[in-house]
Amino acid sequence: MASVLTTVMAPDEVLLPLATPQIASMASPLVYPLAKAMVGQWVRLGCILDPAIQLLAMRLGLSEGALLRVKAKLPAGPLVVVCGQTELALGRELCHAIPVHPLE
Repeated sequence: MASVLTTVMAPDEVLLPLATPQIASMASPLVYPLAKAMVGQWVRLGCILDPAIQLLAMRLGLSEGALLRVKAKLPAGPLVVVCGQTELALGRELCHAIPVHPLE
């Protein structure tokens, strides 16, 4: 998995270096639910069409285009994902409603 060092602006205007993976293909049509992502895989959050799911994702700090890494998948339970420096445990039902694009 190739990665590059990028810098992003945090809300408090502090520069934070982050290692982020390269996108496999900007035009890649492959989109699948977050629940199908593998442990250790990097994904980019897609467009959530359901307003209720979109609101819940925003409350958790997840927005379209966010980079996520799947840290763990508990059997018949939640997925643990990392977004920036935040770890979130997301229920499987919610993960089935969140579209993602795979990254290399």
